Amino acid sequence: MKSRTSCCNGAVLRRTLFRSLPLWGTYLLCWLVMLPVMILSRNRWVSLMDLREYILQTAATSCHFVAFVYGLAAACVAFSFLYHSRSANFFGALPLRRETLFSTCYLAGLLLSVGPNLLVALLSVLAGLLRGMFVGAELAIWLGAQSLTFVFYYSFAVLLAMVVGHVAALPGLYVVLNFTAIVVEALIRSLLDSFVYGMWFNGNFWFDWASPLYYALAEGTPEVHGVWTETVMTDCYFEGWKQLLILAAVGVAFAALAFWFFRRRRMESAGDVIAVRHLKPVFLYGFTFGCSLVLGYLLAEMLVSGIGSRNFVPVLLCMLAGAFLGYFVGEMMLHKSVRVFRKRHWANWAVTCVVITAAMLCVRLDVFGYSHYIPQSEEVEAVSLTYGETYIADPGMIEETLALHQEILDRRTETEQAADKTDHWYTSMYLRYRLKNGQTVCRSYELPCGPGIDSAPDSLVRKYDALYNDPDYTVLRNLPRSYTARDIDSCYLCQNGEEEVYLTRQEAYEFLKTAVEPDLRDSSMGKVYHGSYLEQEPVWTNAYLEVIFTRSIAQEGRSVFLTISQDAERTLAYFESLGLHLQVEEGVEKWG
Repeated sequence: MKSRTSCCNGAVLRRTLFRSLPLWGTYLLCWLVMLPVMILSRNRWVSLMDLREYILQTAATSCHFVAFVYGLAAACVAFSFLYHSRSANFFGALPLRRETLFSTCYLAGLLLSVGPNLLVALLSVLAGLLRGMFVGAELAIWLGAQSLTFVFYYSFAVLLAMVVGHVAALPGLYVVLNFTAIVVEALIRSLLDSFVYGMWFNGNFWFDWASPLYYALAEGTPEVHGVWTETVMTDCYFEGWKQLLILAAVGVAFAALAFWFFRRRRMESAGDVIAVRHLKPVFLYGFTFGCSLVLGYLLAEMLVSGIGSRNFVPVLLCMLAGAFLGYFVGEMMLHKSVRVFRKRHWANWAVTCVVITAAMLCVRLDVFGYSHYIPQSEEVEAVSLTYGETYIADPGMIEETLALHQEILDRRTETEQAADKTDHWYTSMYLRYRLKNGQTVCRSYELPCGPGIDSAPDSLVRKYDALYNDPDYTVLRNLPRSYTARDIDSCYLCQNGEEEVYLTRQEAYEFLKTAVEPDLRDSSMGKVYHGSYLEQEPVWTNAYLEVIFTRSIAQEGRSVFLTISQDAERTLAYFESLGLHLQVEEGVEKWG
């Protein structure tokens, strides 16, 4: 073969595409069924809008997951020669520059997706025309979304293909690294939630963007929005290009980094778990700390009666056991031998244990002062006592909340000692401060309840309920902060699940303003009590109301459901005026 400078070698390209025929043939067949065949065979496309929405929804819901799976498969096929000594030596002996070999294989992997996608888009346009509908713009969006996400996931898989030297290591490392950010953060924050007093892990991740597939599925991005006129969709559009373009740009950077690694890769490393010598320590200690966290957490869940401050030492021992497994298994994988129990390896593992122990002690002893921090009143803009985003900016409410927060910290020992008593239970208190500098401070506490605790006049749960059922705060918890008649989708009143009365938007607005809001302030309706200290429990009727608000204020609470209490005079009078005669519900209680 004649040696020459080229960006692509036709023989290698054709060979790769021919060998991958089963892969891209299956991929093509699946998309032919999903788009052109679906367009031609289904009779549900009664309008052009239905077909447009279907194509855009297909693009939004499938682009990440399909690219995640197919990108890995394409990378495995395109660079499979790197993982066997015979094929690696063969390609290394070819009169081809490393640049040419990499660009040819990388291009072959891209063609495995772009080629079938172009064919599917073209055939789908023709199928739409046969049905008398032109959907070229929507199919261009589908093609763009599929291509941009594929560039990211495929390039990431190619980068890992340059790092690893064993065919089994690539898919494992690919899946692990795609979800490392959320798994590690979830485990760390779960441990912090157990050992740091007041830590609140509410399921919202800070680094979920580092796991694009999870982020896309959790956040529902990209997404399709419809434009409605009454009950008819008049238009729909695709949203989420910014994220897709960022992912594609990151994918290009991954491809450049993969090329840099390929130029320095030793072909003799075929069969090694990690093919890049300088990355072997990174893999070893990353694997060690990962096993310490994951295996340690699992061992603690199985062997220890709860992960908490009382079980600090057993949990720490479980994490050190996980580090032991991680370190020596990692050494075995790197050396391809079980003879790794040597003096220097024991010393390295001991240093790792010291680091893990020091980190856990810092958490347990609250070295950074997280548990004792309370913002100053002049720093707080608003406060919330619920899991959601219901804030109130009343200065008196803020001062009372800060005072209760300080009292909870002062009585921490008393609260923790109550945990040892089996005849008590706990209620969760969620504190959220919105500061004037734009930051948010979140805390969560378990307040003891039960006989002999919440019946005391100075019990924490009684003081918490006094704040939680503040009249103005009760209104904010149950109704959106600001709304008009146009913001109300529907409102109906129901008695005993049988008789229903639907109100118009204006009637519902006047009913909420003149009856419901005043009763939320003055009566038991909307109140929630977390303890069992009430001498006289609220009395509830067999009636309720449900209000559904428009999407414009969905962040405040789209649906409102309220059971009517007997002392809600204005609301009961409105029910009576509609001919709904209410009865007292026997044995109905409403607790938090």
